[in-house]
Amino acid sequence: MEDKEAPSYFDGVLNDAIEIFWATIAQSYPEAKTGDVDPDGVQYFAEAASRSVNRWLAINIPKANHQTDKDCERYLSDFHCMVCGVAHDCEPCYCGGHGFHNEGCQFSDSYPITAFAPKED
Repeated sequence: MEDKEAPSYFDGVLNDAIEIFWATIAQSYPEAKTGDVDPDGVQYFAEAASRSVNRWLAINIPKANHQTDKDCERYLSDFHCMVCGVAHDCEPCYCGGHGFHNEGCQFSDSYPITAFAPKED
């Protein structure tokens, strides 16, 4: 059996919202007997919903509130914070931080976390 990574908090919220959306559509049109959907259409809808929620979060959540990795935890999609824009997908700093240095890190004034990210060829 293949291990699958658990969905992020954001992905879970988005999936719940999409399920509620389709349930509302089905309830509103009881004459529809199957509920079949075009797989490509479902994917496009999910991507558009993700972009819309991403933008909504970026507009409505203060970026100044994001000073630690924990602050970004609920807003990660593909390891990027949708509020402050910080990537959390690089190798951690020696202090263990992924997007932000941990308090007391000797490198916090010298290097951004991305300095520890693998170099792209």
